[in-house]
Amino acid sequence: MTTDSNDPILGEIGKYVEEGNAPRTKALVEQALASGREAWDILNRGIMPALRVLGDGLKDGCVSLAEVMISVGAVKAGLSVLEPLMIRNIPAGKGIVIIGTVFGDVHSLGKDLVITMLKGSGFRVVDLGADVPPSRFIESIAKHQAEIVALSGLLTSSRLAMRDTIAALKEAGLRERISIIVGGGAVDRQAARAIGADAYGEDAAAAPDLILSLVRAPPG
Repeated sequence: MTTDSNDPILGEIGKYVEEGNAPRTKALVEQALASGREAWDILNRGIMPALRVLGDGLKDGCVSLAEVMISVGAVKAGLSVLEPLMIRNIPAGKGIVIIGTVFGDVHSLGKDLVITMLKGSGFRVVDLGADVPPSRFIESIAKHQAEIVALSGLLTSSRLAMRDTIAALKEAGLRERISIIVGGGAVDRQAARAIGADAYGEDAAAAPDLILSLVRAPPG
């Protein structure tokens, strides 16, 4: 169990996130805000450490997917309070993110966590779901005039699907005007560079700042 020894309330928030107790998580987030703590501090020191513990437990087999999904419900309860306070100054017209788990991969937990973080940061997110072929990314980019594309994948084979998706975006003439971020168990920083992505998201907590840097400093 994760706790913040320097801040009992944030430690308690982490505890209830791990337990999947949505009502208590929400109540403690409200209490933390009322006592003067900053929204981003509550997220980064209260909620996200607990999610990382759960993520590690899922990888090690100590925590089940069902348990993690219950905890995601607690995260969403906390974020429902924090979201209005976490909206960033995003350049006009550049706050749309197209996201999906690539073709051949049906895993969506990591993607869904990233979506939650992005919405809390003021981005508009178009979720294409899982097992998404390159053609759907191309159609969605054109439809929404998005400048950020996020590719997720857990399976090792998804690295090739990410590479093929990026190649398809290039062939469609879209690559030069979009930034591509990849994440999930299928890739690491080195693999992201090798397949032609602009950035690698290590975890859901890192996604908002990373994507914000991309919209302010687009490729080219």
